[in-house]
Amino acid sequence: MDLSLTQSVLGLASGSLVGFTLGLVGGGGSILAVPLLVYLVGVSNPHLAIGTSAIAVAANAAANLANHARADCYISKICRCPQASPAFACARP
Repeated sequence: MDLSLTQSVLGLASGSLVGFTLGLVGGGGSILAVPLLVYLVGVSNPHLAIGTSAIAVAANAAANLANHARADCYISKICRCPQASPAFACARP
């Protein structure tokens, strides 16, 4: 599937909007990304939009996992306090 320049710019703008909203809310990026890909960018196949969104979420999760691993934030810190979220367990004072 070849995207036109307009579709590429709309895709970049949509991704930025989803990333900004995800940073504010903390979750739910795919529920915003799929409709934007289908209706704004013009991806004709909804399954392709869902797969693209899933790949973006997986890449983001892998990048954040690597950052947490480099910061010595391991699962053992989370297990010491099961009520804490992973972000809370990895927070620096």
